[in-house]
Amino acid sequence: MQLLEEDRKPDSRPTVPAFVETSVYRRITAKVALLGKLGGLGYIIGPTGLGKTTILRQLARRGGFEHPDGLRPSTAYWRCSGSERDKKAIVGGVRDAFGLREYVPRHVFRELREYCAGGSGAVFLLVDEAQHLTRGAISLLRTMSDDGLRVVLCGNRSTLGERFTWGTNDFRSEAAWDDEWAQISSRSVFTVELDKPAREDVLALVTGAGVPASDRAALSVLWKVSQSGEGLRRVATLLRTALEDPDGYPYRAEHLMELWDEQQRQSRPRGLA
Repeated sequence: MQLLEEDRKPDSRPTVPAFVETSVYRRITAKVALLGKLGGLGYIIGPTGLGKTTILRQLARRGGFEHPDGLRPSTAYWRCSGSERDKKAIVGGVRDAFGLREYVPRHVFRELREYCAGGSGAVFLLVDEAQHLTRGAISLLRTMSDDGLRVVLCGNRSTLGERFTWGTNDFRSEAAWDDEWAQISSRSVFTVELDKPAREDVLALVTGAGVPASDRAALSVLWKVSQSGEGLRRVATLLRTALEDPDGYPYRAEHLMELWDEQQRQSRPRGLA
């Protein structure tokens, strides 16, 4: 999704694109397409700032299918939270996402089976922030996947010592984590584990925002920012801040470095600045 220089108006102000088609996007969409054919569950794991939420929301914008009651969504996005993470929340989220009428859980399951069977294609539920889910909620989602719903669980496996512990706050040894993850993912169709942004993805974002590919100094600063934490999100924030400068070329390397240093100072806990 890179913008060509000749497509830009000379006097136009660059903007940071809301979405770029990165290698991570292509990787995830290929896996989701496979899930659509095979059914079941898929897992996406990675630190914040890599575009996982943006990709899920982009996938959820896909069209629906004709239903006797009208056009129905084929893909729904649902964001888990600390207070909305148990089986009751899952049932309510699925009912609201697909416009189901039933409220009693077993009736919701029956209606969901009919909903999945009645469409012209696969039906997906994309669950964001899935690290907050309780084990009971995950078990319920497995049952729903057996009934025809394609489920993608996306969550954060972030800093050193923290693990995707699915609704708990404890810290696990590597051996305990490996045993638990093997049980959790035993029925998954795919698991995508993400790390830091790839160079091509950083380049796609920054050139899409108007940074010339020939500006090696600016690209060097932005690459450093992308590898320091929060990935593409941090880069996009820095680019938007740089665009607030009304004078001249906003992406001067010195200017970007000054903004980056200031953002780092502001993000430090008090007493450590």
